[in-house]
Amino acid sequence: MLSYQLRGTTHCWLEGGPGGREAYVRETCGSVFFAPDRRGHFCQQGVCESLSVAVRPDVLREWLGHDMDQPLRRSLASGSCFHAGYRGAKLHQAALAVSQDLKHSPVRPNETRGARLIREAQALMLAGLFLESEYADGARANGATPQRQRLLAARDYLLADLANPPTLARIAAETGLSAMRIKRGFRELFGHSVYGLFQQERMRDAQRRLRAGGVTVMEVAFDLGYSNPSHFAAAFRKQFGIAPGEYKRSQPPTPADSTPWQSDAAPPSSSAP
Repeated sequence: MLSYQLRGTTHCWLEGGPGGREAYVRETCGSVFFAPDRRGHFCQQGVCESLSVAVRPDVLREWLGHDMDQPLRRSLASGSCFHAGYRGAKLHQAALAVSQDLKHSPVRPNETRGARLIREAQALMLAGLFLESEYADGARANGATPQRQRLLAARDYLLADLANPPTLARIAAETGLSAMRIKRGFRELFGHSVYGLFQQERMRDAQRRLRAGGVTVMEVAFDLGYSNPSHFAAAFRKQFGIAPGEYKRSQPPTPADSTPWQSDAAPPSSSAP
């Protein structure tokens, strides 16, 4: 299963066996999942939306041939595979477009041949971009490791204080990258602009605090650098589709790291045939 997370975060883990491990599938990130006859757990944090394409392991091996990276090859051979971290701007844009199309034109049993071909083409496009993104990540890891490390350092520096975002010039000075390279690198590596990523993580932190309880909406707003709570409320609603006060009232107080519900089934997803 090639699955791309469009919204929210899912905590996944497999029980036992050589591939038994856990991982977080985060927003704007994809994963390869293959675990027949294995018990898995999926915990969603907040509202989640994902798009999945089912591909037989032998077909995936044929597509990749000798270019398949060794960890993925070994995982598939073991009969249990769970790899996360597939990213790319093109992949994200395509997954978003297909998801919107499926919402407006859901799959029906009596679809015409033309409609079925369109669905198949969408699935193949997503699979191709998915695998292309993995190649791109591999190329960055093998051929441009120092630059990749600097971009990761730039992200960490950006998110170190969610109440006070550093200027782009300051990030550049700290990492030794040009402002243009940082902008381009964030789009390629994280699927967001520099301050788009900052705002996303700031709102996620606000969501975690409100879910944990013990604080007011105004306290969270001030802690995250908002002098005007109405601006915070507008930003929160823009990201999550609900006002922070409404969200706080709808969530029973739980530890910050807990999740609203758990399931032993696969996470909900839209799917292309």
